[in-house]
Amino acid sequence: MKQAATLNSIAVSKTDSSIQHFQKHTQTKMTTTAQQVVIFDGQVEDLSVLLSGLLPGVTTHVLSPEQNGIDQITEILAQRPTASLTLVAHGFPGGLKLGTEYLELSTLDNYASQLRSWFDPSVVGQFNLLACNVAVGDAGAEFVEKLQAVSNAKVTASSRLVGNGYWPSVATEVFTPHTLQAYRFTLAWEVVGTPQFSAQVIETADLEVSGETPYVVYKNRNDTQLTISKFENNVWTSVGVPNVAAGGFALSTDVEFVNGTPYVAYLDANDGDTTKVIRFDGTNWVPVGNAVSSNGASSIDLETGSDGKLYVLYRDAAHGGRATLRVLDNNTWVPVGPEGFSLGPILQESGISQSDLKIGNDGTPYVVYNYTSGGVGNVVVQSFNTTTGWTTVGNTSFETGTVRFPNLAIQNGVPYVAYSDPNDGKKAYVQTFVNGNWTLVGSPVSTASAFSPDLEFDSAGIPYLVYPEAAAADRATVKKFVNGAWVDAGDFAFSTSAAPYTDVAISSSGIPYVLYRDETDGGGKSKITVERLPDNVVPDTIAPNLVSITRQTPSTETTDADTLVFQVAFSEDVQGVDAGDFALTDDDINVNLNVTAVNASLYNISVSGEDLEDFNGVIGLELAASPTITDLGTAPNSLSTVAPVTVQTYTLSNSDDDDDDGDDDDDDDGGGDGNGNGGTDDSLLTPFSGIDVVGLTRLGSSNTVQFQLTQGEITDVSEIVIFRTDAFGENDTELTRFSILQTDELPSSYSPVFTIDSSLISEGEFLQFAFIENGVTQFASLTTITNSEVSLTFDNGVQLTTSVVNESSTTNLLVNDAQSIDLTGLMGSLDVTFNVFREAADDNTVGFYVTETADGGVRDPLTNAILLPGDAGYKEAAIANRLDIELTGQNGQVSTFEASMTAGLQLGIFVIIDGADATTNDVVFSYGQANGGADHIRQLGDNTFGIEDQPALGDMDFDDLVVEFSIR
Repeated sequence: MKQAATLNSIAVSKTDSSIQHFQKHTQTKMTTTAQQVVIFDGQVEDLSVLLSGLLPGVTTHVLSPEQNGIDQITEILAQRPTASLTLVAHGFPGGLKLGTEYLELSTLDNYASQLRSWFDPSVVGQFNLLACNVAVGDAGAEFVEKLQAVSNAKVTASSRLVGNGYWPSVATEVFTPHTLQAYRFTLAWEVVGTPQFSAQVIETADLEVSGETPYVVYKNRNDTQLTISKFENNVWTSVGVPNVAAGGFALSTDVEFVNGTPYVAYLDANDGDTTKVIRFDGTNWVPVGNAVSSNGASSIDLETGSDGKLYVLYRDAAHGGRATLRVLDNNTWVPVGPEGFSLGPILQESGISQSDLKIGNDGTPYVVYNYTSGGVGNVVVQSFNTTTGWTTVGNTSFETGTVRFPNLAIQNGVPYVAYSDPNDGKKAYVQTFVNGNWTLVGSPVSTASAFSPDLEFDSAGIPYLVYPEAAAADRATVKKFVNGAWVDAGDFAFSTSAAPYTDVAISSSGIPYVLYRDETDGGGKSKITVERLPDNVVPDTIAPNLVSITRQTPSTETTDADTLVFQVAFSEDVQGVDAGDFALTDDDINVNLNVTAVNASLYNISVSGEDLEDFNGVIGLELAASPTITDLGTAPNSLSTVAPVTVQTYTLSNSDDDDDDGDDDDDDDGGGDGNGNGGTDDSLLTPFSGIDVVGLTRLGSSNTVQFQLTQGEITDVSEIVIFRTDAFGENDTELTRFSILQTDELPSSYSPVFTIDSSLISEGEFLQFAFIENGVTQFASLTTITNSEVSLTFDNGVQLTTSVVNESSTTNLLVNDAQSIDLTGLMGSLDVTFNVFREAADDNTVGFYVTETADGGVRDPLTNAILLPGDAGYKEAAIANRLDIELTGQNGQVSTFEASMTAGLQLGIFVIIDGADATTNDVVFSYGQANGGADHIRQLGDNTFGIEDQPALGDMDFDDLVVEFSIR
């Protein structure tokens, strides 16, 4: 089944059609005696490599990660059960994940009838599972045996990793040899060293990675001794002998690094559980300063700032269990703000702290904590600065008492909080602070209860969340947020046993490491196991951008100051920033430039000199011809040449006769006033090619964005998805989407456009564009055409042009994906031209009818009642309110009709299938509820819609009849 097909566009479907359940990818077909079907889970890494390397004669499909995969497969195979089915997905001992569902021992009975329906009953089916570790252990053997029994098919499954050079022999039946060698992922977590490597049963542990070396600190249950181990030369080895007795329980130890030196915070059991910090000097563990806290501390958290300062947050018994934060200053631990600063006593649950500390790149401490006030639990995020002290970030109560186990992360100065939500089955959620509000990051991360989730970001800014997944016997699971959704990072539920108290850390190259208390031995005998995802290296190939140049001191544009300070912001942390990287826009002025770093991504540039004292005119700052600025990667990327989105200038007025004409030449850097167009084009789109983002720098007299296909052949139904993002290409939120029909079935003159409604667009926003073809997502490469036009080029050769335009009252009159035509904003008699293209055997007739309500209600001429789509008698009432307009077409041709309409109406659309008599032929309507839920009419662009005339939506190409109209 295909998606809607177009040369230009279709908005999001009005109904839950089958295309929302799966994306179809079809390879060249060959007649075979045993149909080969390969179905991929949409979360498989580097899927395009596998799809492009299939052997001829294989039918393939890609499952949507957002729907039940077993139901999707049942729908795919409903009409043609197969003799041979191969599933490519993430696996785990005793199961695999398909979409949102898990095919495992506990679910096999629920899906037994569906599994049997997948295979042709006349033959013994072949059922191949290309997924890691499915057949491992007793659970794997039992799963394979039972799956074979309920499916009535021969099952093959792997008891080891799959991919990265290792493939079961069945893989050679569907993939080319080159593909099997080229695919470098295994999609599987691997144990670091040996499992359960700690010598004794442990109570508490913490994981950090220094560069590429993982370190673990843990407390033994029997002797309370603290142990610090690192993984080096393929073995876990102790880092000295601390010789300290650790007290407390969970989260009572913590390890951090300053310039490669490990520091450990712990509760000293020999000194009344006071908080202390030690560091390894290369030979011994030595104390750091005096004791951090007095007796009775708990729930400690050690963090380091980008400047190397050490901070410790703890639950302070001396202040009623409230939070206290201290920083190491001249070898003394001094309080940050008042001691016991929290709004109430810090809660503790299941031995886990309800507080967390992070330090921003600018040195700002942030804390999140769950506290009691009046007997009610509340959660709050606070930050500290020396002027205002501790202040609340966003709402006073972050989540009004529903958050448990809050965990904090700071990315590019923006706080993120992960937590477990008791109001939704204790599922894991992540929120971030955007535009003054806490906002969800995607949907719930976990499918069921998630105990104490832990959030970290890799060097590319991708968030990872680890938690024990209750839906999979509390096995450790890691998700990452990419393309607007939380997806599995490696195998789902990869630990071999229940894994409470998980912790994640990420190496410099982007490899995630996970620590968990491994309960394989049972009876609460938890030892430490660490696993990593070895094929997850994230090379940083994104060039940093100069995002903005703004006025800092003075803040006013017009000034007579003799020293000016500009502030420049970069898209990521950079290095090598000095005065030689900048110049004034007026090179006739001799000045001194000085650079001061606010933090690694924000710099102040001061401009001073005698020439400023008598200068009258505009002074702006720009990059020098060859700046030497790079990012901080191991293979540093040079600063991109993309113009900043925001550029501010000063107007110096140093005489009584000001020469201020009111012009704001904010764009003297070459990205602003039309690139020499003399101001005739007052709009500006700025492409950031390094992060594939377009900035709506200035709309001017325009008010929205428009798209048009300019190059490339569309061979199957595809989608363009537009995301609203930030200046760093992060925090994506889907804005809208439209589909493109296959071009070979449409007339060459057919070239509609798609306009995003002006209500969705604002000046200063950032947009990102993705092309979804055969289930594979590509992001656009960007090229400037003019100030107001940007070319979007995708890897498959498809190219679109996006531009800013002025949306008028007739730009697009179709509402809600062609549910209706809205003429209510127009006046008088309207002259309408219709162009109709037909690509169907059926001779269909299109008409229009007057609706009374926005949801398609029509007035029954007999009872005067309003009938809604789906009500009895709706068809007859709608046809009774039809206009005297009938549109038909000749197959393979374009027909043109002229008609008149009256303004002020709202019109529904109907189609008489293969005829012109609504009383004897089948009729479908633009409101899917009137068709039993089937959406037969889709928007294909501005004032353009397409029709699928077959029952059950046929092949869903929506080009059986295409109607385009314009109003004069």
